[in-house]
Amino acid sequence: MADPIIDDPAEWNVICYGGRTFDRTITLLDDAGDPIDLTGFSGTAKVKTAATVADASATVSFTTADTTMDLGDAAGTIRFLLSATATAALQTATSHVDVAYEWDAQVTDGDGVSSPVVKG
Repeated sequence: MADPIIDDPAEWNVICYGGRTFDRTITLLDDAGDPIDLTGFSGTAKVKTAATVADASATVSFTTADTTMDLGDAAGTIRFLLSATATAALQTATSHVDVAYEWDAQVTDGDGVSSPVVKG
């Protein structure tokens, strides 16, 4: 089995406002600064409140299967997208109180090897 493309995920703390579209793109680079080719990969990310971090159930999930996560193949990009309706639901679930969430994202190659790419 092949090694993961990334061993230690990058730290990326983001701010997401309830009722607004969340649309962010990152680029994965290798040690030489070139984009990592994500052709044939799938991806997932989970966003959880601090209270649910130990729980396997996520508050919000991003996946390439439902287009909330899009991989840019040879460009090495990963786009995360939540609609304004989805971010409003997060805000409603927390009674409109500012809440810190923790999250992580990983990509999986065609052979099933997963690599953690970012967390925050």
